[in-house]
This record gives sequence, structure tokens and C-alpha cells, in this order.
Amino acid sequence: MRSLHGLQPTRGACARTSTLHATSIRGSNGANGPSHTPKQVASHPRSAQFTRAIVRSGKRGEWRRAVALLDQLERTTPRELISERAYGATLIACDRAGCGDGLGGAPRWAEATEILGRFEPDAFSVAVAVRCAGRAGRPDDAVAIFRAHAFDEDAHDAAVTALARAGRFDEAAALYDESPWPPKVSMRRRTKWLRRSKARLEALAASATSPQAAEDLLATASLERALGDAATNGSMPSFADERARRGYERIHFVSRTTKVASALFCGEDGWLRAAVTKLLALRATCAVVSLGGGPGYDFAALATLADYVAGDTFEADLVVPERHRRPSAAIDCTVLDYEAGWGASVERLAEAFEGSRHAVSFATADITASLDDGANAAFRADADLFVASYVVAENKNALRARDWVFFRDAFARAKPGALFLFTETTHRLWPELAAVATEVLGDCDMSLPTDLPGRSGSTLFVRKGSETRGRLQEAHADMFARFADDNAAHERRLLKPAGPGGGRSQVRLAPSSKPRGIPTV
Repeated sequence: MRSLHGLQPTRGACARTSTLHATSIRGSNGANGPSHTPKQVASHPRSAQFTRAIVRSGKRGEWRRAVALLDQLERTTPRELISERAYGATLIACDRAGCGDGLGGAPRWAEATEILGRFEPDAFSVAVAVRCAGRAGRPDDAVAIFRAHAFDEDAHDAAVTALARAGRFDEAAALYDESPWPPKVSMRRRTKWLRRSKARLEALAASATSPQAAEDLLATASLERALGDAATNGSMPSFADERARRGYERIHFVSRTTKVASALFCGEDGWLRAAVTKLLALRATCAVVSLGGGPGYDFAALATLADYVAGDTFEADLVVPERHRRPSAAIDCTVLDYEAGWGASVERLAEAFEGSRHAVSFATADITASLDDGANAAFRADADLFVASYVVAENKNALRARDWVFFRDAFARAKPGALFLFTETTHRLWPELAAVATEVLGDCDMSLPTDLPGRSGSTLFVRKGSETRGRLQEAHADMFARFADDNAAHERRLLKPAGPGGGRSQVRLAPSSKPRGIPTV
């Protein structure tokens, strides 16, 4: 498991002892090599006794005692009877120097390097030594240790993290690119992410949204019905009613933020997982443009994910020590929306993040107009990530009428490597949007996730530039063809007369006196 590649926070080398003899080894050039486990040595009671004592010393941060115990073990026991576990435990003690009641205030990288030279290290021991040097602020030594030994995922991760921790992000990204694309996020890690992020997002919803009021119910119900019809008809309704906005903001806060964050965390294609890692873990700041971002859902999602990458657990009783936290980007988000009333919601969200490393601002914009239009003066072409959540289908008619000019301009002016994330209630418009991206960009990477958590619509990723050279478009061709057929069938239904047996039922469009889906006071 590659923690940096999988955007998974860790709590230090001491938490990884179970993988001591289970890490695969690969060649130093990054090519896959035969997996093996370190050689097993004959069990010796004295070696096991000393190893247990070294482990106890390491847990207390007493690195001097751990090194002294290893020295004594080597003096009194033949080398062939000393288990590699004793050396690994001593390396962990050096990495934990200063923790607990131990002596010393920083990881003992020099001692760890010296101990590493005393035996034929396994993959785990190399990773611990690299991590120790990185935490001690010695990125060059961390990379040197990594280069001197067989390629291993954990050691590679530790070396990349050491460079990122030192602010050498370009070097970190270059080293990161030497490895294959990371594996899919396991179900266990997905579940952990969803559980922990839910607690954070629910707390944000409570602090950054207005209290529920009875007068909001009917207005919000009317807006919800209008939005449902907009997704069908393609004409955006008005968000001018403040009461409706308040209810909308409360109802959808957790689900919409979770949708965006989980789409990035649980990406299915390898190129996407690598791109998200470089966006959130291998740069100082990640510039985000939230298109039609309304109350700031996308900012809350990205800030939560960035903090999780850094090691936050969002649990009061589970705090990760500062030395074990990982580098991650500060989110600098610009929310663009045609409804100026959302500015107050974004301000409340900014207050909830006051004092943090993340920042958010609001400006009005029109995603149906060209970027040369004065309405889009606040657009940031230099952003690293563009997010358009639930705004494409609702503006379908205007987007088509102007030949998708906004997104044509956005694709053309975005910097190379920029990532676009689209989430929507339906997949029907993805073929048109993908055709626009391909026409403007030529070769570009695309992803159509089908196994994301939750059931809140469909997702499309587009990246400017390509590492797959069109192979993903070919792989997704059947899906795009099916989506186009679904859209054609939908357009035919819209042309039928309203009423039973055709088009949209009059009952569906009739105003209701009973709010749907709105909790009572």
C-alpha cells in the first residue's frame, strides 16, 4: 500500500510493523521485480528478548537505550542468530526520538543510517530509515538512502514525502513520476474516509449554514421542484429567494461536498489518482475555481480532503502528532456563480475556516457566456482544478445555444495539466462535453467513474494534456455511445405532448401544497 499515492494519512513507521516481512521489492529502476520476503533466521531466545526491550524503548522515544541494547545484543550474540526485527525496531526508535518521555528532540537520522549499514536491510527497514531522514529535515539523505537500495513502494513514498516536506515540490513530483500509477483505493480505506469526512462535513454544515426556519420550507420545496424540472428541460431556475437558498444550502451541504471530495479520493483510473496526488500532496497551494459553486460546497470538499491528506482524522480523541503529519496543499478557491446572493453563504464558510491555511472568495460569473464577456472577469485561467457541480444539465439550453463557448474558452485557456471535474444528476450530456474537450484539446485524459460512493448522479473528469494518448477515450467509447442514445431518447420524450402517456406528466408539474423532501421544524 502506497500511502502518498493513495492519499492516505499515516501515523508513523511504528504503525507499520505488521508489514515488516511482507513488502515486495522492485528493481531500482522502478521496473517490477520478483516479490520476496527477507530471509528468515533461526529463532534465538536472547535475540527475541532484546528485540522486545528495544520495541518498548522505541515506543517511549528512548532511542539511546534502544541503540545501546542493539549494541549489547551484537556483542553477546552471533550475527547469524540476530533477527532483522531487532534492527528494524532500533530504526523505529531512532525515527521516534523525542516522542513520549524519551531523550532527544528530533529523529536520529545519522544513527539510523549507521544502523542500516550493519545488516542486509529488508524493504521495511529501508522505508523507516528514509522516513526518519525526511522527518529530520534531510531530504537529500532520504533520497540517497532510497537510491542506494532496491526500489520499494514505501521507501519511494517516504523519499517523495521528504522532498515535499522540504518544499521541493518539483523534485518530489519528478521522483513520484518514476513509479507506476497507484492502485485503486481499497474498500477499507474508502469506508474510513467516508466515516471521518462525514463527521467533519456535518460539523461544517452546522457552523456555516443558517438555522432552519419554518418560512424556508415552502420556498425551498418550490426551488427543489424547479431544479428537478431544470435538470429535465435544461433551463436554470432563479435562486433569488433568500429563504429558498437557506433551505437548499442546509439540505445538500453534506451530500454535495461528499460527492466532490469522494470523486477525487476514490478515482478509478490510475492517471487520475496520480494527478489528484500531485494536486493535493505535491504542491504548496492548489488553486481551485468552483463554477456555479453557489454556497461554497466545492471549497468545503477540497479543504476537507486536503486536511485528510495531511493526516487529520477529524476525531477529537485521535490526534496525529505534528511530526507524523504529511505535506498537503492549501486550498485557494474562487467560487463563481450567477446568483450574487450566494456571496453571504461563502462568507460564512470563510469564517468557519478562519485561521486555517485555506481561503475562499466569491464573484459573479455566467457559464453560458464567453470568457471575454465582462461577466466573467473573475475567471482564473491559472487554476489547477476546475469543478462544475450540478450546473451543466440545468443550463443545457443556453450552453447549446452558444455552442458551449464558456467551456471551449476554459479548456483552451487552462494551463497544461489542469484538471476538470464535472458532477451532474445525469450522464446524458457527457458525450457533448467530451466532444467539445476533444475538439479543443486534441488528446486529453478522461475518466468516467462508475464505482464511486453514494448514488448522486454521474461524474466526468477531463485533464488538459494526456499520458494515455486517447486510449481512455477508446475504452469509454461504448459508454459514450450509450449515453448519447439515452440523451436522444430523452430529447424525444420532451417533444411528446405533456400528460399521461407522453412527455412530462401534468401531475408532476402541478404545484404541490405539501413540501417534498423538506424536514419539518
